[in-house]
Amino acid sequence: MKRHLLLIALLALMLCSFTLLQAQLQTVTIGNGTEIQYFPFNAYYGYGRSLGLYTQEQIPLFGKITRLGWQVATSSSVTVPYKIYIKTITERDLTKVTWAQFTSGATLAAQGSYTFSSQGWHELLLTTPFVYTGGNLLIGVETNYGGSGGGDYCPQFYYSNGDVKSHQSWQKDGSAPTGGGFVHRWLPNVRLKIAPAENNPILSVYPMSHNFGNTVVNCTYRKTITIGNSGNGNLTVSSLTPSSSGCFSVETGFVFPFILPAGNTVNFTIKYTPTSVGNHSASFTVTSSLGGEVPKTVTVSGSAQDVTISALPWTEDFSSPDFPPPNWARYKGWYPTQSLIPVTIEWGRHNFANISDPANPAACITVCDISTRYWLVSPPISIPAGGDYQLDFDLALTTVTLPDPVPPDNQQSYRFIVLTSDQPYMENATVLREWNNTGSPYVFNNIATYGEHLTFSLDGYTGTRFFAFYAESTVAERAVSVYVDNVCVREVPASITPEALDFGTVMINSTSPAMNVTVTNTSSSILNLSAADISISGPNATDFAFSEANLPASLTTGQSVVIPVTVTGNSEGDISATLRIVCQGLGYDVALSAQVSAQSAVYVGNGTLYNTGVHYPAVYGGYYRNAREQYIVTAAELTAAGAQAGLFNSIGFDVVSPNNCGNLPNFTISLGTTAAEEFVDDVFLTELTEMYSVAGYTPVAGWNNHAFTSPFYWDGSSNLVIQASFDMQDTYSQNASTYHTATDPAFRTLYYRSDGAAWNTATTGIRSLDRPNMSFVFRLPIDGAPAAPLLSSPADGSTGLSKRGFELSWAADYDNGGLPDHYQLYLSTDAANIEGGYSWTTTGNRFNPVLADPTFSFSYSQQYYWSVKAINSHGSSTAAAPRSFVIESDPTIYSYPWSENFDSVSAGSIPQRWTVIATQNYGNSIPGWTATPNVGCCSEPHAAVAYASYPAPKNEWMITVPFSMQAGQTYNISFMVIAPRRGPAAEAFAVYRGAEPTVDAMTANPALFESNQTSFDDWTRVTFSFTPPSTGSYYFGWHAYSPTDLNPIVIDDISISETKAADLAVVSLDSGLFNKVGTAFSQTVKVENVGSNPQSGYTVYLKKQGTGAVLAQKQFSATLAANETAEHTLSWTPTVAGSSSVYAEVVLAGDQNSSNNSSAAKAVYITAANAQTLHVGDPESPYMANFMPFDSNEASFVNEAIYFASEVQATGGTIQAISYSSMYIEGADTLPVQIWMKNTTATDLAEGWLSNGDYQLVYQGDVVCPAGYHEITVPLDTPFNYTGGNVAIRIGKASGAVGPFGCWWRVTGDYYYPDRVRACAAPVDPANPSGGSLWDYVPNITFVIANANLVETLAAPVVNLTISGSDITLAWEPIPYAHSYNVYISEEPYNFGNEPLGTTRYNIANLGSTTEAKLFFKVTANTYRDSGRGLRGLLNPEPKHFDSIDKNLIQRAKIEAITRP
Repeated sequence: MKRHLLLIALLALMLCSFTLLQAQLQTVTIGNGTEIQYFPFNAYYGYGRSLGLYTQEQIPLFGKITRLGWQVATSSSVTVPYKIYIKTITERDLTKVTWAQFTSGATLAAQGSYTFSSQGWHELLLTTPFVYTGGNLLIGVETNYGGSGGGDYCPQFYYSNGDVKSHQSWQKDGSAPTGGGFVHRWLPNVRLKIAPAENNPILSVYPMSHNFGNTVVNCTYRKTITIGNSGNGNLTVSSLTPSSSGCFSVETGFVFPFILPAGNTVNFTIKYTPTSVGNHSASFTVTSSLGGEVPKTVTVSGSAQDVTISALPWTEDFSSPDFPPPNWARYKGWYPTQSLIPVTIEWGRHNFANISDPANPAACITVCDISTRYWLVSPPISIPAGGDYQLDFDLALTTVTLPDPVPPDNQQSYRFIVLTSDQPYMENATVLREWNNTGSPYVFNNIATYGEHLTFSLDGYTGTRFFAFYAESTVAERAVSVYVDNVCVREVPASITPEALDFGTVMINSTSPAMNVTVTNTSSSILNLSAADISISGPNATDFAFSEANLPASLTTGQSVVIPVTVTGNSEGDISATLRIVCQGLGYDVALSAQVSAQSAVYVGNGTLYNTGVHYPAVYGGYYRNAREQYIVTAAELTAAGAQAGLFNSIGFDVVSPNNCGNLPNFTISLGTTAAEEFVDDVFLTELTEMYSVAGYTPVAGWNNHAFTSPFYWDGSSNLVIQASFDMQDTYSQNASTYHTATDPAFRTLYYRSDGAAWNTATTGIRSLDRPNMSFVFRLPIDGAPAAPLLSSPADGSTGLSKRGFELSWAADYDNGGLPDHYQLYLSTDAANIEGGYSWTTTGNRFNPVLADPTFSFSYSQQYYWSVKAINSHGSSTAAAPRSFVIESDPTIYSYPWSENFDSVSAGSIPQRWTVIATQNYGNSIPGWTATPNVGCCSEPHAAVAYASYPAPKNEWMITVPFSMQAGQTYNISFMVIAPRRGPAAEAFAVYRGAEPTVDAMTANPALFESNQTSFDDWTRVTFSFTPPSTGSYYFGWHAYSPTDLNPIVIDDISISETKAADLAVVSLDSGLFNKVGTAFSQTVKVENVGSNPQSGYTVYLKKQGTGAVLAQKQFSATLAANETAEHTLSWTPTVAGSSSVYAEVVLAGDQNSSNNSSAAKAVYITAANAQTLHVGDPESPYMANFMPFDSNEASFVNEAIYFASEVQATGGTIQAISYSSMYIEGADTLPVQIWMKNTTATDLAEGWLSNGDYQLVYQGDVVCPAGYHEITVPLDTPFNYTGGNVAIRIGKASGAVGPFGCWWRVTGDYYYPDRVRACAAPVDPANPSGGSLWDYVPNITFVIANANLVETLAAPVVNLTISGSDITLAWEPIPYAHSYNVYISEEPYNFGNEPLGTTRYNIANLGSTTEAKLFFKVTANTYRDSGRGLRGLLNPEPKHFDSIDKNLIQRAKIEAITRP
């Protein structure tokens, strides 16, 4: 029983001890990285080795390490055999060793096999715990899986990137690895379990001894000592006692005694500050409260010497083969976070900048890997107080093996630092300069490849100073070498300013203005300086020069001398050199640089004011639709800005804000020269050369630079003229705001802007004192013979060139040769002997042989070859590569009859070889005459058109090819024309003849035909004759010269024939539009005798278009003389109702020209026999609307109009058709519409659209609206029963295409009864409209009414008379169907006369006051037809056009067109 109780007690004690031990275990985790590798348990290979270094700072505990853990990232089922070794070292980073060297002296802490079957931390028990009492810990793991390893599915572990080389690894298949492995920073994350080394407290001190080595007197050195409790329980540390301190002392952060818990540590520092030369030693004893504990004694020693350099200047050039030089030191340690550790590696000796010939040893370090952190520290140097001293040295950076620049995009982690401190280990060091690639103004990669001399002021630094050179890299990139040489500390002998001279951009082969370097004596002795002390070196040394004008110089303290420096660049590009000035043996370097360019920028004007978005002058002036500006820049201004005689390559303007300026069409810049220094009047300068042109230009903020297509030569003495222009925009925008400078009092700007007239038609403008700031890029010409010119025009192989002559043009090749003085032009028909043909000398680069040489002319269809040579005082160029061209074939017309109907001409063109001389027209991008479809051509599909030209007059010429004509022979010239009148002025055009297709040649003779204010409202044939005064070639020109804002002039079917003896022509056919079945219908035919002989006995016919059926005919026996016309009236009686077309024909026996025997067809509408045509609206109304009753300008529309019973004036009937008056200027249109009608009592539409309920759909289909003036008649699908009251008509289009521009309809204003029309545009449902605008204008209409009960007579009004004082008012009841009332006044009751006092639409008349004793009054009612409007014939409209209106303004008489707002 006792034995059992004893066993139980023993087990309890053991359990208690284990529990206590477990409770005292402490965990240290090192690393939290998330990158993955196979180490430390590398089974991917057959054999792996991992060695990790963990510093004492990472393990702040002493004690027994019982377990080690690693963090698994990828689990595996592979079982890994392993051995774990542990040891401590003093080094803080790894130096490559073999595995055997590591295991020697290491503790084998554990071995076995393990499967890392899950992610997370896995801990392994150390069968031999490791007692850790300070130092840096090495943990080695050896894996021996064997063979080729476990493959891809082996475990992987997380690691962290250390800041030093902290991990070494080996791996190999087949056998254990040997050699040094691979050292890097991929340190596996590790977890340590640390327990007390024993159950009792244990005092541990690390290290127990330290030798400070060779030191410098009066400098301080430090060593950290660690006190730890590696046992169990609390440890009381009693004291720290020096045995003999001398120059040693202790720094602690704690007070004795203190308690140190198990595993914990504290640090103290032993400081060594030797004050005398010699060896020194001391010991320090640490005691504790443990009974029987032996105190721990730390021994320290050191040797001091005085190596301070006091004799200045001092220089180290590293010429001695021993490195480092005496008293220099090498260290490693991250700046500024680590204490420095002495090393014997990295910094070494190598030729400066990798240049070995001649040899020039320097200090050198290679920077390349993840842990370069090496220092080179100078000996101590004593710097006296009260002086002015400096540190200077040479610095270079190259690739490792060659004197080459380093890669500019590499070395991002590299840096180089120069520091100074009063301590050898660089405590509290001051950075003099840092070079890096991460934001420093001193870029590491930009350190000079061939070296640069650097100087640092030591102002503020006195006493003993150490100077350090520190190189660092943290990422392994391209290896580079840094070199330091000629390190010198000295008194500053001189001040050199500036440190660099940048000449900026200089012209090639031109000496720059001098820039000065100033040398000042800052020392206490005389400074002697001569030219021998100054030199220039570097890659472009020969391009720079200094002046000896102020040398030699002997400078006392504070005196200065100026050294002028110039540059003469010999080749384009960046150039540099170094100016070295040696003062008292010290070289001072001034960096010299320049950018040599064949061109240079100069700026004229520096004003800060600018134009607004609507004000001028404006280079980019979009506020008007087209513009032109000219600027004069004087030669003096250009010279002052730095320009020289040479070649201008571009011009720029400085834009403050684009202000939404539009894209400016054909933006062009032209240059020229002038003797004028300002615009003395408002006349634009001429003789300019186009230098820049783009199809469209939109300005941007900042400088807008325009590169010339070829350089412009400026002679250096002429004033310059610059012109900026652009063509007509579709719409105006805003001006870009551009900086300008006042040129007061000289007017050096002239501008023109317009919304209508083309800029190139304006010869005058507005002067201004504000001129845009501008920049020019110029370059000097090559000094030498010119190069072969560059041929420009015509293009090689051109054909069809004009026999009348043209310009041959070329440009000087300024890029490859000198400036030409003149040119020699060669022209020949023999390709093998071009220079043996024609030859001309010219100073210009454009030449027209026909104009320049009266003896020369081209031959039709001949091929020519041409070339040009350039010549100057240096010699002649070679001839330009020849080009060829072929002259046009003979275009002359020799046979007759001849005709042109434009139908085979492409739209937008004119017949080949014809000439158009044009201005820019408004509303169209088409200048002059052009073949165009859809203009109601006399012969489809094309006719020639000169469009309207608002706001400028037409001035358009269309000139034919030449016609060969015989003297005395008469020729008939005829053409079809339609040119409707608009307003009081008719279209104006004339036909001329001339010997050349030019305006001068045409106008040298009287016009053959002039329109003379004739309005050609429908297609009309014009015929005239011409008898040439001499045999030769004649051109014929049609000249359109109408006033502004008129209609197009359309010409078709031109014919020229020899006058025949017998030739009658139908000139025109006139008729009314409407007639009725059974009623005779008269039409007038005009016949002209265009033959040479009198004619009689001819027959005139009226025929139906399409069938040729004869409607009427009449023979005339009267004689018609040559060029005489006769009008003949023929009648016919329609038998069928409906639309038809009729044409006239003249037949003469023996007529020799049948092409002019017929007229154009005329449309007529035949009504039923019982129908009436009732017209509503003034046919002479000057008003036209483009949206009612039909709207071709919208995809959908609806219009509604009310016509009064007093206007229709029928008590009933059936409306069979309606007709409206159209004027389609620029093309035809077909509108798919619906028409509704209803009887109504409404008199206006002010309250909205009329209800849909009782509207009747009377028509649904297309309405065809041809080009020109027409009555558009719409026969109703369902005739409408008119009941005699007001009638409403609604017309709409639900959807469809948008028609052409210029579609107008005749309307009549009615201000007595407004709001009779409501109109609405897309999108709209015509059957159920809403919204819309009200109008006081009603479309003119013709009602075709069958069985109409017309109102013939009206009842007489019964008048009531009211007298108030002397005022008289008449009133009466309205009379049905009365349209207006005439008011008569007389002193006799039966003598009112024929003329009324007035007419009113109302049933009241206020006559005002009277002094007569007795008056008689009469009022009569008028029908609509009696008003003088309704029964007039349908005259050709004479509208005027305007673009936008105000409803109130529309009542003014001068405003005669209506457009939708």
